[in-house]
Amino acid sequence: MGYIDENTRNSRLSFTFEFRSPIRRRDLASKLSKNLGKKVKWFKGVDESFKASDSLYKLSNKYSEFSKTFVFETGFMKYEDGIHCMLKTMNLVEYFGFTCDRCEMKVNIQINEDSSNSVKLNNLNKFKYLIGLDESILLDMWNTENNERQKLYYDQHLYISAKNPYSTFMTSKVVENMDPTVFNFPSSEFFGHDFSKLNEGYLQINYIGGKDYHKKKREAKETIDLVIKRLNETLSNNYEYDITEKRKIEKIVEEYRESVDSTKNYSKFKVKYPKVKVYYDLSESEYRIDSNFNNIREKLFKLVVFGKVEEALINYDNERKVFQVKDAIIDQNIIIEGVEFYNCQINADAKNCLFENCTIKNSKLEECDILTSNYIKNSKVLDCTYHGGGNDIVSSYIDNKIESKIDADVRKCIVANGKFKVSATIDKDTAFFNL
Repeated sequence: MGYIDENTRNSRLSFTFEFRSPIRRRDLASKLSKNLGKKVKWFKGVDESFKASDSLYKLSNKYSEFSKTFVFETGFMKYEDGIHCMLKTMNLVEYFGFTCDRCEMKVNIQINEDSSNSVKLNNLNKFKYLIGLDESILLDMWNTENNERQKLYYDQHLYISAKNPYSTFMTSKVVENMDPTVFNFPSSEFFGHDFSKLNEGYLQINYIGGKDYHKKKREAKETIDLVIKRLNETLSNNYEYDITEKRKIEKIVEEYRESVDSTKNYSKFKVKYPKVKVYYDLSESEYRIDSNFNNIREKLFKLVVFGKVEEALINYDNERKVFQVKDAIIDQNIIIEGVEFYNCQINADAKNCLFENCTIKNSKLEECDILTSNYIKNSKVLDCTYHGGGNDIVSSYIDNKIESKIDADVRKCIVANGKFKVSATIDKDTAFFNL
């Protein structure tokens, strides 16, 4: 295994492996137990109530009892034991099953809080941790183009934003303090880190996954080691920034100030984004737009700064209080809510949005309205309402309320719940659960 520093050696790991296998769950649990030397409790279907422990691991199904995708969860163990467990499990997956684009491996990491670190993990300075992490190394290993796994978002720290960008005077010191009353720290399943478990004493990372992830043993270990190293670096000096980190913050502040300044009034917005045409109630009147600009600029800020929209038609419907975006390309993943998109190309974590004639990839659509002629690929489509036909959904996960029927041509999908309209078509490679 090579040299292991003390901080890494003293950390603890637990895992959640997803994989597919034709073997019966009872027999699979027995094989895992025999090879890993741990008791494995198996469940028929999905069971969220039982949690794996140090002495008793868990095997269940993903999606439903009829699924041949299994979820194997371990308890926490010492780092070296954890790495051996990971490698053994990967070998067992290779022998008894396989991994596809929808499979992933989550890793939970605890650090040794009895070491020289005076700061506990639940007080981790998340911003400092992220700006000092060379995330490109991790994403280059796992965001590959040779599989159709949903792509993770780059630069998680750049999604942090001021709650009131136009009334917050941004300085390096303000950013260094990262006051939660001043900043939004968004969460998304498309991020490589899930900080929601810090108060429970561990960090979850979601980088590892995709087809044949179980064969990438070296990359998996390097991912874990890089995160552990950065955690300990951060906690050893949690509230101070080194010169490299300060320079990064200065650059972030400079770019943020420029973005705020260029969108604070309509005159400056037009100069910075000449190909983004803004309308107010479908009116091009500069007087109407300028006089109402303060009411719409924050949503525009999100679209052009975080979504990198450089060319589009954007209308604000004042009566309905809704933004309508047409002919935009949003290839920078964006977290967005309550926007209508027409004839757009989108990568988004979207909620309560509307889509018509859009190409949507690597996205999550939750409680959205899907009109006509949309192409959706490698995405999650959850509790959406369909208002027309001509929609294509490919290689995606669909979970819909029974009362809202799905109107789409569905190919190579997982359908957890939902009923289909007569006009819908479903190919033989689509799998159904809980119907």
